[in-house]
Amino acid sequence: MKKITLLLALSIISIGAFAQETLSHSVSQTSAGGGVACASDPDETAGSGDEGVSDNIFYRSYTPSDFDFTGDFEAMGVGFVARFVDVGGSNPTVTNTVRLFTTTGTFPNGTLTEVASQDFDVSAADDGELFEVMFDTPFIVDSSTELIVAVDIQASPELPNNYDFRIGVNDAGQDAPSYLSSEACGLTSPGTFAAINFPDNHLILNLIGDTNLNTDDFLLSQISVYPNPADNILNVKLPSNLILNDASLHDLLGRDTGVKMSNGSMDVAKLSSGIYILNIETTGGSLSQRVIVE
Repeated sequence: MKKITLLLALSIISIGAFAQETLSHSVSQTSAGGGVACASDPDETAGSGDEGVSDNIFYRSYTPSDFDFTGDFEAMGVGFVARFVDVGGSNPTVTNTVRLFTTTGTFPNGTLTEVASQDFDVSAADDGELFEVMFDTPFIVDSSTELIVAVDIQASPELPNNYDFRIGVNDAGQDAPSYLSSEACGLTSPGTFAAINFPDNHLILNLIGDTNLNTDDFLLSQISVYPNPADNILNVKLPSNLILNDASLHDLLGRDTGVKMSNGSMDVAKLSSGIYILNIETTGGSLSQRVIVE
C-alpha cells in the first residue's frame, strides 16, 4: 500500500562556507525531522520491517533576481539534507538524481524543461548530512529566469534491500512553498505540502550558484560574510584593498533594522529569526547579500 507518511528524526546541521552563494527559502537550515513522502508498507503494519520509500520528487523554485542577483546567473548545484533509514538491514547504497528545470509558466504551472542533472549516492551513513550535489556543467541563465531545483528519489526495492530516503525538513518558516510529486500516491503533478495537509513541512532544498563575475566585480566577490546563518554576531571581512563606506541590514520589507557595523561585525542577537538583506557600500562598489538570523 502506498501512502503519504511522516518520517520522525532529529538532527542539527550547519551550512559551511562556500565560494559560491546558496539561495534558500528556508528560515533555518536545521533539519528537525518530520519529512513527508510517499511510502510503501506492503503488510500495512507499521514497524514490521517491510516499509520503504516510493517514488518521490521534491521541488523548490528560485528566481535569482529575487535574491538581488543581476545579469547572468550560473546555477552550479543543489543543496539539501539527507534523511536515510536502512529499514531492511542490508546497508544499501543507492543512486538518486538532482535536477534543474526551467518552466514556461510560473511554477508549478507551465511545462518543465530539464536543463541540468547530476546523480549522487546515498546510504544510512549519510543520514542527517548536508549534501551539495554540483552539476558537471553549470547552467548559465539570466537572473530573472525562474529555476526549479528537484531531488528525484527512486522507489525502494522490497526486502531485504528496502530503505527510506527523504529530504530533511523543519517547521521554522519559509518564504516560498515547497512541492512534492509521486506517481505511486497519485500526486501526478507538483503540489504543495499544505495541499496534502502537511503545511509545516518546510523542505531544506537550496540552489547553489553565483553571477558571472567580470574583472570589476572580482574584489566585491572576495567579501566574506559569516556565519550565515548567524545567531549572535555577523562578521564582514573585506579584502585589504577595499574600504568600507557603509553597511546596513534590512528586513524583507525594506525596513532598516538599525543594526550598525562595528569593527567588522554586526550584533544581530536581538533581531527576530528570519531572512534579512545586508547592504555593503565600499570604495569598489556595492554588494547586497541575503543573511539568515536564527
